[in-house]
Amino acid sequence: MAKYVVGDLCNCLDSDDWFEYCNDETLPEGAYSFRTAFGDGTYVDGEGREYGVDSGTIGALPLEKVSHRDKLKTALKYRIVHVIDLPELIDGDCSEVDGVITFGPIVIPTA
Repeated sequence: MAKYVVGDLCNCLDSDDWFEYCNDETLPEGAYSFRTAFGDGTYVDGEGREYGVDSGTIGALPLEKVSHRDKLKTALKYRIVHVIDLPELIDGDCSEVDGVITFGPIVIPTA
C-alpha cells in the first residue's frame, strides 16, 4: 500500500509542476489525472468522500511527489483532497470512461 493524494492536483503541486501539467500534460512519475465530465464542482466517490474541483480535473499523486506542502495542508483542512492508502497504481488501474474516473478501488462519477 502507498499513500496517494486524490483530488484536484492543483492543490498540491507548485506552480512549475502545475504549469507543466497544464501545458504539456506531464505529471510527476506515478501520478494520474483526468478531466471531469462537467468541469469544476464537487464530486463524491463511492465511499462518500467529496472532492472540490477548480481545474476541471481529478487526479491521484503519490504523497512523496507533493511539491507544495502548504497548499496540500489547506486543501486537507477543507477536505478538498484526501490522502488515501491505495495499492501502487499502474496504468490499467486508472481511467476515465463516460465521466467515471477510477483510481484502483476509488470510483468518482463526474457525469
